[in-house]
Amino acid sequence: MIGYAHAAGEFGGRPRVGIDAFAERYSVPVDLLIRATNFIETAEHPEILLIQRPYQETKASAIALFSSVWSHAYGKVGMPFGQVHRDYHYIVQFATISILAEVGCDQIRVENPMSGYVWRKEAYICLVEALENVRKHIAKVVVHLEKETYDPRLIKDIDDHADQYDLQEHRAIHIVPHLFEGFNMCTVYINKPSMPHL
Repeated sequence: MIGYAHAAGEFGGRPRVGIDAFAERYSVPVDLLIRATNFIETAEHPEILLIQRPYQETKASAIALFSSVWSHAYGKVGMPFGQVHRDYHYIVQFATISILAEVGCDQIRVENPMSGYVWRKEAYICLVEALENVRKHIAKVVVHLEKETYDPRLIKDIDDHADQYDLQEHRAIHIVPHLFEGFNMCTVYINKPSMPHL
């Protein structure tokens, strides 16, 4: 089954483009989904919202909206602004992919956490690290990047030479599930940086 991992917001604290299409596809009220994305982007800690299709036989079965780099939570740990904070990117990507894998998604389309921009090398390395650990500990999933959000030469170079990067073993993550106005959500805690900015 196909799952989607998308940043919840965009630069300037706006809800992501296409939020109304997501609401229609997953049969949820658009105003409620906008409130949920606003909560995700303004929360103290990274948040992940999981929405599943009511019929499991549909190919596009689930979507996970996660705190973007424009979020308040990223602003707390991602300073100085402009540098990729490795813990944040790794932890949020690992949690998002694993949540989708746990509901049966084996093909996952992942959007850049800096919605509207192309993948930065350091953020993509964190995704590779997260994917490797999901595959090792949870499920064999395949990740696809959204079209036109990456430089194919950069991605190929990293994929071909992943052994040259300092990919870490999985670190314990504190994830707390909760409900937000009927939505399944998870709070992901990043207590203190264990790794430097890249």
